[in-house]
Amino acid sequence: LHLASFTDDMRRRGLDPATLVRSLESRPPPPATQAALRLADGARAWRLERLRLAGAAPMALEIGWYPESLLPGLDRHDLTGSLYALLTSAYGLAVDRGEQTVWAEVATEETAGPLAVPAGAPLLVSRRTSSAGPQLVEHVTSWYRGDRYQVHMALDRVTV
Repeated sequence: LHLASFTDDMRRRGLDPATLVRSLESRPPPPATQAALRLADGARAWRLERLRLAGAAPMALEIGWYPESLLPGLDRHDLTGSLYALLTSAYGLAVDRGEQTVWAEVATEETAGPLAVPAGAPLLVSRRTSSAGPQLVEHVTSWYRGDRYQVHMALDRVTV
């Protein structure tokens, strides 16, 4: 596994990435996100919902949270490209580390529609918290279509 933006991942796979911004708003994050980003009580975060396309077809639905204090004016930027590239160029925050959990679930009515799959279709879900140096910058959940996405891992035997 390696840390890469969706845009870079799709290009590496030979697919043409695109993004539709479904919503962006500043609001208090839910408790799990507040804890993951180590935000103080009352802190606000950007909630960004995007539909990620590959080859003009839906690939993933993402809901990401980003500390507003780190990213003032995020709503004035083009959020249809690589967010990691934007964080680096506009805010000096180069994402260089992340922790991610992956699991399977079935599509709900809420996730099925945007992904153009029937409710009950298999999805691969990931939740990642990313940082730029010591600064936590992202807490994002992504629902990937199980019929279009796979994860590749290189494994090495480590002797202790």
